[in-house]
Amino acid sequence: MVEAIHVLREEYPGHQMAFFPSFAYLNEAAELWRLSYDEPIILQRNSMDLQERQNMIDLFEEKGSHLIFAVIGGIFSEGLDLEGDKLSALSIVSVGLPSICLEREWIKEHYDKKNRHGFDYAYRYPGWNRILQAAGRLIRSETDRGIIQLLGRRFNTPFYRRMFPKHWGNSLSLDNPLDQAEAVASFRKEMHV
Repeated sequence: MVEAIHVLREEYPGHQMAFFPSFAYLNEAAELWRLSYDEPIILQRNSMDLQERQNMIDLFEEKGSHLIFAVIGGIFSEGLDLEGDKLSALSIVSVGLPSICLEREWIKEHYDKKNRHGFDYAYRYPGWNRILQAAGRLIRSETDRGIIQLLGRRFNTPFYRRMFPKHWGNSLSLDNPLDQAEAVASFRKEMHV
């Protein structure tokens, strides 16, 4: 996953974000990034005050190229309006399933009794909503362009492929970093970036 984020960084200019399913996963990926690459990253922390949040948001106004690691379903994956070239690409790691909790288990039990799709209603659909929210940080208007990189094999299963928005129809499934680099370069050429 970290290598795929790095390939995107190398091949596509501008500010980028990578969203992870939890702070534990984010921190593990950040550690691996630091061991593997010299490029600095900015991390969302579990408890950030308003000024720290604003400082992070202000980075998108700067010239240059920052990489921010954040948590899907968190403060930076929803309600952040980054129109134009403020954000060029993002990576989403995992399908965003919410944590197991009593309320979700009640929802699951209810829908299992009703139509046997309890797991979908309790976990998959809310997780997919998080994916769409995060993707919405990149594409805010009809003229916005960028790459959304979905990292995880589950994104390629029929359940999730059926839920892709129609304008995601030209998506590719790649396992090889060389193929990924070629696909990103092709996209840049097509989009004139």
